[in-house]
Amino acid sequence: MKKLIFLCIAAWFFCSCSSSDPSIMDATSSDNTPVTGQKILLQVRTLSDHYPMTYAWDADNGTLDAWTPEDNYVYWTAPENPASTPVICHVTCTVTDDDGNTTTHTFTLTVAERLPETLYSEETNGITVVSMEKEATSSLGGVWISLDNEEVHYINSTADSTSTWTGTFGAMAIAYSSLSYSYALWGAPLTGNVVSEQSDSGTSSVTFPSIAEDGVIHSLLVSIADPGFFLLAGSDSGLHYYYTSTEGSEIWHDYTETGATHDLCMNADGTVAYAAADQGVFSLTGLNFTALTEIYDGAACAVYVDLADGSDVVWRVTGGIVCQNDLPLPSQPPVVVCSLDTDTKGRVWCGKYYWDGSAWHSPSALDPYNVDKVAASAEGLMYFLTGSGAFLRY
Repeated sequence: MKKLIFLCIAAWFFCSCSSSDPSIMDATSSDNTPVTGQKILLQVRTLSDHYPMTYAWDADNGTLDAWTPEDNYVYWTAPENPASTPVICHVTCTVTDDDGNTTTHTFTLTVAERLPETLYSEETNGITVVSMEKEATSSLGGVWISLDNEEVHYINSTADSTSTWTGTFGAMAIAYSSLSYSYALWGAPLTGNVVSEQSDSGTSSVTFPSIAEDGVIHSLLVSIADPGFFLLAGSDSGLHYYYTSTEGSEIWHDYTETGATHDLCMNADGTVAYAAADQGVFSLTGLNFTALTEIYDGAACAVYVDLADGSDVVWRVTGGIVCQNDLPLPSQPPVVVCSLDTDTKGRVWCGKYYWDGSAWHSPSALDPYNVDKVAASAEGLMYFLTGSGAFLRY
């Protein structure tokens, strides 16, 4: 009897002190069927008897972003695959608990060929797109588009979502507030001097008195500051500035010396704004971005800024030529349009053509399209707008 009791106690002690391997409660992918060069988010949710847990990520193809052992998620970019046959890739997460127990989960991902999709056009569904604005804050951001039916949609690799915002806007700017964790849309109609704001707190508007009621606002740039916000409007009559604080004080500036202003952008750290105008490319710095300086002369219709070696690199289209800082590139795309952006590989796009540092290229799948505007998303997908209002995802 004593021997039986001893065995039972030993069995209880062994069972209560042993631990099981960590459990994978859930594993998710932002897209199970990405296209070549697309970035996706992979994430696991785990449970263990012994915390904390560490995570090790490995991929048999494609590229993993940098991760730490504490990260139960990772960003993975699908490999380039010029062939039309889908490629099967595997990303494995090994979970180890504080007692040395491990378990693994493998994501199986089918990478497809990248091809252009016409999401909207007069021929496809009778709807055209008037303007688009890139999501600039999310690691997997897409684009917002304003349709001619007064709907505003958010587009990414897997979704086409109708937003609560409405309006047919010739120019848009999307602002994110880190204080309220919410977005606001600023939109200018095809003609006019009134810029409307739509946010969780309601709808308001700003009327620029120096812009004619039948004028055209080509570009908007907005930044939410603490307190208040500032708003830049590039129009036929020049560059216009509006600032308001949370106390209600207002500051106006009309930079008519710029001439007609066509494009606006901001550098990566939000310290300098840039404007492309008939009289040149200008920077705005200082308190609330009120100090205007001409940095390049010559009429410019597009400007984009990226970062290299800690300094702003200014790309611009001037006189039908693409320039990097103060120098024209050694060669030019077959068709130069007034639209620039940089993709996740660091390639600069002008319309449907991209510069890889030595030459211009264009995917053959884009040959049938005449592209006017380009936006490169954080996912690695490209979005194009044609002169007829057709909207493509590539």
